[in-house]
Formats: sequence, structure tokens, C-alpha cells
Amino acid sequence: MQIDKTSNQKIMQCLHYFGIFNHPLTLSEMHRYLSVSISLVKLKERLTEMVLSDMIEQKGAYYGLENIDNQVKERLAKEHLAQNIKSIAQKNAKIIARLPYNLCVCISGSLSKGVMDQDGDIDYFIIAKPNRIWISKSIMKLYKKLFLKNSKDHFCINYMITTDQLEIKEKNLFTATEIESMLLMHNDAIYQQFLSSNPWYKRYFPNADTQDFLAWKLDEDIKPYLWSNLLEFLLDNSLGNYIENYLQRLAAKRNKKKYAAKLTKEEYDLMFRSTKNEAKVHPPNSQGKVLKLYEDRLKTIQQH
Repeated sequence: MQIDKTSNQKIMQCLHYFGIFNHPLTLSEMHRYLSVSISLVKLKERLTEMVLSDMIEQKGAYYGLENIDNQVKERLAKEHLAQNIKSIAQKNAKIIARLPYNLCVCISGSLSKGVMDQDGDIDYFIIAKPNRIWISKSIMKLYKKLFLKNSKDHFCINYMITTDQLEIKEKNLFTATEIESMLLMHNDAIYQQFLSSNPWYKRYFPNADTQDFLAWKLDEDIKPYLWSNLLEFLLDNSLGNYIENYLQRLAAKRNKKKYAAKLTKEEYDLMFRSTKNEAKVHPPNSQGKVLKLYEDRLKTIQQH
């Protein structure tokens, strides 16, 4: 009985988290993102009982807490948009993989959950070579300005790390969800190193199943542009180090000037990072906002 009660609580917590995004879950998704170990068969039984007890709602293959009809309708529309944008996401990922210093390309954000808002963007998570992350990012920004008219819709580079520092600093439900849902686009070997460097995320998802992470994967025979190899060769020296350090300082100075006065130090440190092995720019502070909303929802559960 205690096991069932615990399972019910974890199911409610899971649905509350994704409820923040108006994102109802299927049985397999619920199993994947549940914070308690349980078999798929047992979970199905618990969900059926909870639906019959009016604790949660069900619409077809989807489960949610409230307004399930509208949420399912909204999700299906977002799934359609996500499928329509798949070829664009793959095309840009291939370009990113061929640019200098980029070793691994993944997709995070809403698209990694199989949905896309009408005004949403494609969030790329990139793992670059050590001590060249800022040259890499500058080249991608230049590409976006020259060929994409500086549009962020399909080419959003807001988080990069390097292979010498693969561990994610913030260890919470938000970052764990992003890791678990991430879609690999290029370089499985580096991706596996990244997962091995972040075993903590599995504590949040003991039933974790990354079988979907290859869904949009590109061919592994992608080679860098010839000029990418040439540039890397030409900058494999003190000049390259100087340019890298200069671009890092420039980014840190620009972000601090533009955002620091409007934020607390804690908020700024969470949203922006300009170090030798991490380039992070998250102006909306989605992580902080989502975790605060989730905390408020949990308080509501405890009060009832």
C-alpha cells in the first residue's frame, strides 16, 4: 500500500512538472520521466486506478492533471510543427557539425520533447574542442548573420561546453530532464562521454530510457569543411590562444554590461557563463522560472 501511495505521489509530481508546459504525457513518457523505479505494467495499473479515482485525467494515449482535451489538442498541433521542422533542424545541425571545433551536436529544449511552439526556436547543445569554444561560437554567430539574417528561430546557440569539462554544474530536475530528453545529432562517442560524466541525472529518472535520442541522428560520416580544417591548423598556436581569450573576455564584458544590473548575482550566474569551457546565454532564465513554478505546485499538493 505504501508503494502505491509513493507511486501516486511521484506520478502527480511528474505530471505537475510537465503541466507547467501544458504537455500531457504518454505511458512510455511517464515511465521515462518518473522519479521512482516501477515496471511499465505496474505503472499502467496505477494510472488506470488514478484516472478512475479522478486524481488525474486521460485523453486517448495521454495523461494530465486538468483541461486534458485542450492540452492534447495543443500537443498534437505542436508535434505536427516539430515534424515539419525536422529537416531544417537536421540541415543546420549538419552545418554546425562541419564548422570549426564542433565535435558533438545535440538538440535540447522543446523540440527534444517532440514538440515545437508556433514562435519557438531550435536549441542546439554543442560540445566543442577545449580552448576553442569562443572562436567556435563567434564563427557560428557570423554564419547566422551572413546566411540566416541573424534569425534565432532555427539556429539558437545558447549553450556550449568543451570535452575537458563535460559535467553540468546545475544538478536539478530541469537540467536532468534536458539531459534525458536530448536528441543526438552528431558524434555518438562524445555524447556517451557526456552522459558518463553526468551519472547524477539518472537519480531523477531511474527508469530512464534514451532509446529516442537517435531519432533524428545524422550520418556519422560528416566531415568538417576543408576551410574548417585549415583554420584549425592555422590557429593551433599562440595566436589562436590570444583570439580565444580575447573573445571570451569580450563576451563576458558584453553580457555583464547588458544584463548584470538588472539581475541578482545568483540569477546572473545561472543565466550567463563565459569561461574557458562553458558558453551559456539564457536571458529568459527558463531554468529558474520553471523550478520556481514547480516548487509552488508541490506546495499546493502538500496543502491538500
